[in-house]
Amino acid sequence: MRSMTSMAVLALICALLAACGIGGDSGDSAGGTPPPTSNRSRAPFITGADASTASVPSVVNRMVTSAADTGSGSLRDALSLAQPGDVIGFSATLSNQSIHVVTTLPVTRRVTINAANAPGVIVDGGGSVRVFAVDGGVDATFIGVRIHGGHAVGGGTSPGGAISTGNDARLTIQHCRFDANVADIGGAVRAGYGTFTIIEDSTFIGNDGAGAGNGFSAGAISSNGHGALTIRRCWFERNHGNSGGAVYNLLQPLVVEDCIFFDNDADGPGAAVFTDEGNWVGPSATVGGSIAVRRCWIESNRGHEMGGALFLWANPLDTVAVEDCVLLENRVAHGGQWNDSKGGALRTMGILTIERCAFISNHAEAQGGAAWLDGAGPIKIENSTFSGNSVTEDQGGAMTLNVSGPTEIRFCTIVNNTAGRACGAFWFGSPSTPITISSSLVAFNTATQDHDQNQVGYQPNDGGGNIEYPAPTGNGRKVAAGSLLADPLLEPQTLSGHMYIRQPSATSPARNAGMASGAPTSDSRAAPRDATPDSGACERVTMPSAGG
Repeated sequence: MRSMTSMAVLALICALLAACGIGGDSGDSAGGTPPPTSNRSRAPFITGADASTASVPSVVNRMVTSAADTGSGSLRDALSLAQPGDVIGFSATLSNQSIHVVTTLPVTRRVTINAANAPGVIVDGGGSVRVFAVDGGVDATFIGVRIHGGHAVGGGTSPGGAISTGNDARLTIQHCRFDANVADIGGAVRAGYGTFTIIEDSTFIGNDGAGAGNGFSAGAISSNGHGALTIRRCWFERNHGNSGGAVYNLLQPLVVEDCIFFDNDADGPGAAVFTDEGNWVGPSATVGGSIAVRRCWIESNRGHEMGGALFLWANPLDTVAVEDCVLLENRVAHGGQWNDSKGGALRTMGILTIERCAFISNHAEAQGGAAWLDGAGPIKIENSTFSGNSVTEDQGGAMTLNVSGPTEIRFCTIVNNTAGRACGAFWFGSPSTPITISSSLVAFNTATQDHDQNQVGYQPNDGGGNIEYPAPTGNGRKVAAGSLLADPLLEPQTLSGHMYIRQPSATSPARNAGMASGAPTSDSRAAPRDATPDSGACERVTMPSAGG
């Protein structure tokens, strides 16, 4: 169920959306913009995911003056006449007009297509043809273009309903909108092998890459590896894919920053983002690559098997960073080869850092309500909140830590999570697993079946500064040997700035209880910590209310 914000927050969000040119009519019809939903608190991440904010080019070499598919002044004619490096612009008379293409538009040389002078212009595939095909080795840039109704289906491997590139291309997309595009691989965009792709300030609404059941296909964007994929300030909503509801990345570095993923679906793992390693080589790599998801709002995405929102599969040498993100009400259902359901919001491994994140009300059927982590690490989980996450059947209401290497949980708040069988807070498989918890709050986590393991089963190493509540029952173990048994007296969950928090009350025993040595200088919402830091993810300070 989608969460609801206060009327004050909703009013602020509406103002932000209007400033970004987002909001208005239905996102399903030509000319529409993203539809309103019940929780627009994610909007502060967006700084212009809309064609209306694109810059009009100062130099135009070819001008599109006709909405016809062919003939003088058409977009097809401009592409055929363009010289390498040309900028193709659009006459203002084409604003809010549709260009219906009968056959795919070929991009055969280095060119920029900039529609900023004609806001609302749509290049429409009519649900029958791919819209643009970029040749291999070509550098293509799209600015301020809306691409609707592209269709590339046939044989199970037809790529990119809106844009498909050949191998070793360079693809840049800025201030564009993609909706209702369909393909066997990459419903809207498919980047070929060796292609370096940058996508910024764009929206992807209602694209579908799942029809053929191809395992290399996401609903919005799919890449074929050995290049790099960078996505910034984009909005992904109601996309449907196989592996990756919105984004699929294979064997190359991945950066996703300042994006919104809402209500995307995957028939397999990773309804928001699926990546299979961050390097060019694969399991035999001797040098690691990188996978980074930063400052994203990730809500109400639904996957199967593993990683309801994020499936970040990594080589043991790859570095994985999930930072400053909200992961809210994501779910993973049973599915896949092993009929698993692990990691309601996140499934990942590698050299991992999770910092300043909030995992709220995510759900897995089997294990790891919020996250399912494994590998040799090292792993650091810091300044993060896990609240209200759940598992129906087995263990790890907040986290399943199937890890073998050093794992640190520092300055975290883990509260009100539930598991069907055991370990409402977090599960790990052996008392010798090198997990250390410090300066953290672990409270009110429950297990439906085994109450002796309401919070944990085995006991991690105690790094000091921990508070837990209530005391274990029966033969249960404390979360940490030296933790203080006390109600942490947390205030209700609230949205502060862009981050969900559970702030300690003025009389909370968490006040000044954290370990000062090596403590982070700020908390989960970037509020400063003082010389005697509070335990948990949130320092008690005065900060702006939601949206500040």
